[in-house]
Amino acid sequence: MSSTGRLDGVVLALGRTLTHAEMPKSTEALDAFFDTLGLDPRDKAALVALGPKRLSVYRSLVRGTLSSSIEKQLALTVAALGARFESELSQFFAEGMPASHYLFDVGFAFVTSRSPAWAADPSLPPYLSDLAHFELLDFAVAALRTEPPGSDVVPELGVDAPLVFDEAKRLARYDYAVHAIAEGETPEPGETWVLTYRDADDDIQHLPLDGADALLLEALFAGKTVREAIAKTSSTVAVAPSIEAIAAFLADLAERGVLLGRRHVAPR
Repeated sequence: MSSTGRLDGVVLALGRTLTHAEMPKSTEALDAFFDTLGLDPRDKAALVALGPKRLSVYRSLVRGTLSSSIEKQLALTVAALGARFESELSQFFAEGMPASHYLFDVGFAFVTSRSPAWAADPSLPPYLSDLAHFELLDFAVAALRTEPPGSDVVPELGVDAPLVFDEAKRLARYDYAVHAIAEGETPEPGETWVLTYRDADDDIQHLPLDGADALLLEALFAGKTVREAIAKTSSTVAVAPSIEAIAAFLADLAERGVLLGRRHVAPR
C-alpha cells in the first residue's frame, strides 16, 4: 500500500472512531474494530497501541467541539429539542463528519441533515426547521461581505431604474413567527416574512414584513424596477399597497441602511 493510501486509511479509521455509536472499551474490541477497515498492519498496530482511553479522549474532544458549535449557532432550536438533542447529534455524527473544515458550517450541516426527519416526526414541534433556519440566517448575514456603492448610485429614487441595496441582507419566508419566539415559547403559526439585515453598527436586525411588502422587496432584490415590482406585486396580492405606503416602506428601508439608492441612468 502506498504512503498516500496508508494515510487515507488512518484518517478514515480515526473518522470512524468519531462516528461510531460507541467506542470499543477494550484493546481486543479495538483490534476487532480496526480489523474491519482494511488498514496496513503497521498502522492498525499503531492505532490499537493508543488504546481505548486515548482514542475516547480524542473522540470526546472532537465531538464536544462540534456539539458546542451547534449549540451556539442554534440555541433556541437546541432548547426546543430538549433531551432529544443528544440523540439527534448521535444520528448526525453517524452519517459522517461534516465535509467542511470550518466550525461555522457545522450548524448548517446539522440542520441540512436532520430537518427532513424533524418534518416527518409528529412528536417534534412543527416549527423546528423554520426556527433552525431562522437562527442560522443570522450567521449567514453576519458573514456576508459588502462593497460600498459605486459612483453610479444616487440617493434619489426613481420608478424606472433598479434600486441598489446593501448586500448584507436576506429575505426569508417561514410558516411560523419564529422571529418573535423566546426560549420555552411556541411561535404563532401563519405565513411570516422576515428581512434579516446588518445595521450601521453591523448588528443583526430582523424586520417582519407583510406579504405585499415582501413580494415587492423580493422583486426589487431580483433587479426589477420600482414600476415593474409594483406591477408584479399588484397582480399577485388581493389588496395592492398604495403608492404612499410603498414610498413610506422604501423610506424606512433607506433609514435602516438597507436601501442605498438607485442606479443612475444616463439620458439618451
